[in-house]
Amino acid sequence: MTHRVRFPVFTLIFSWGVGAFAYVPVIVGKTPERLFSGASQVVIAREGKRTAVTVASTYRGGQKEFVLIIPVPTLLTPEQVSVGELQSVQRLDAFSAPRIVESSDQDPCEPQSTKKSSKIIEGLAPGASLGFGRDAAADAGDYKLITLNAADTDSLEDWLGRRGYQVPKNIGAAIKESLLKGMKFLLVEITLSGTDATAYRFLRPIQFAFEADDLSIPLTLGKAGVEKEQEVSFYFVTRRGRVLPQDLKLVSLPAGVEIPEFVKEKFPAFYRAVFSKQFEKDDSKALVLEYAWNMGWCDPCATDPLNTEELRQLGVFWLDEGDSTKKSQMIWPPGGGPVEAFVTRIHARQGAEERLLFREAKTAENFQAKFAIRHPWIPPQRACAQATDYMRRAKGRRESEAQTLVGLTGWAIEDVYKQMGAQSVLLDQERKWYEKIFK
Repeated sequence: MTHRVRFPVFTLIFSWGVGAFAYVPVIVGKTPERLFSGASQVVIAREGKRTAVTVASTYRGGQKEFVLIIPVPTLLTPEQVSVGELQSVQRLDAFSAPRIVESSDQDPCEPQSTKKSSKIIEGLAPGASLGFGRDAAADAGDYKLITLNAADTDSLEDWLGRRGYQVPKNIGAAIKESLLKGMKFLLVEITLSGTDATAYRFLRPIQFAFEADDLSIPLTLGKAGVEKEQEVSFYFVTRRGRVLPQDLKLVSLPAGVEIPEFVKEKFPAFYRAVFSKQFEKDDSKALVLEYAWNMGWCDPCATDPLNTEELRQLGVFWLDEGDSTKKSQMIWPPGGGPVEAFVTRIHARQGAEERLLFREAKTAENFQAKFAIRHPWIPPQRACAQATDYMRRAKGRRESEAQTLVGLTGWAIEDVYKQMGAQSVLLDQERKWYEKIFK
C-alpha cells in the first residue's frame, strides 16, 4: 500500500528500560554509490507504554532519488507517522545546549561601596557543533511512504530490485538477518530538490508513535548506514525525571570552569574537542550528559523554555490540551516552577557496532554543561595602586585558564597562548616602579 507524504529520511531503533535503542540510517540508491546519514538529533517523549519519537538528520550523497529502509517493531499505519518541523528541534537544541556564562571584572580602583555586581550573560553553544545550524532550512523534497504487506516484507530485496534499487551486499545480508529476527520494515522513496555530493543536507524530521512494554531490536541493518562514527544527540522528555543509560557510563561535562576569552568565538571547535577528549578518556564507551532540567525553569536560561505548543510538536502528548487560543503561552508558572516535562540531553558518538540501552530514573537532579568566561578589567594609562595587585592576580588566572583549556581539549599549550594573543600581552603590562611616583 502506497501513501504520498512529505517527511525526512531516518531510521530509529528505540527501547525503554530493557532492549536496544539506537539511531542508524539505512539508505539505498539506484547506483552503486553509497549514501550516508550524518549528525542526528532524536527526541523521545515517553509516558507508560506510549512513545513518540522525533528524528532529525542530515544526508550526504550524489543521488537525489533513493529509498530509506526503516526496521520497525510492528507495521505502522499512516496515522502513526507524521512530518515535523525542524524549527521545533532547533528550539530544544538551543534551550538545552552547553553554554558560556560571561562576566566582567570590576574596576579595582572604584570605592568598595560603589562597586557593581558582575553582569552575567548567557552565551550559547551553537547547534552547529553537531552539524545542525541554528537557522538551517530542511530540504522539503518529495517523500512516498510505502507500507509493505507480509509477502513483500519477506522478499524485500526482490521488491527493491524490481524498482531499480541496487542493494549493497552488506545491506542485503543485514536485511536477511533482520527478517529472521521477525523485523518489519517501513520504506520511504525520496526525491530531493537537488544534489550535493560533498555536503550534508538537512532533512525534515519525521515523527512516529507506538505502544510497547519494551522493545529489543538488532542493529545489524543499521551498520551499513554509518559512514564512520555518528554524532547523535538524544533529548528524552518524561513527566518527572532523568533518563540514564542502562549499561554504559554517563559522564557529566564540567559546570562553571573558567576558560580563555577567545573560546567564545571558537565554541563549536572547542566543544567538539572537549567531547572527543572525554570520549577518549572513557575508552570510547561513555555517554555525555549535557543537560537535565525541568522545562518549567532554568538557571541560567540560554533561551526561553519551550511552550506547550512547541512541546506538543515534539510529541509530548500528555500535556493538557486546554484552550487552543492559549497554545502559544509559556508553560512555566510565574516566578518559575516545575511542569510535567523533564528534559535529559545525552550526547553519543556511535560506531556502527554500538547499541544503546536507556532507562527512566527516579532522580530529577538538575544539571547543565556551562563554561565561564571572565573578561579582565583593562587599566587606563594611569591607574590606582590596587591595579597592580589586580593585574598580578589576573595574570595568574589567565595562566590557570590556559592550563584548564589544555586539560579539557588536549590542545597544545603553545597554540593556546598564541590564541590568547593580545590578552596575554595585556596581562603582562604590570605598572612599572616609576609609574607609582608619577601618577
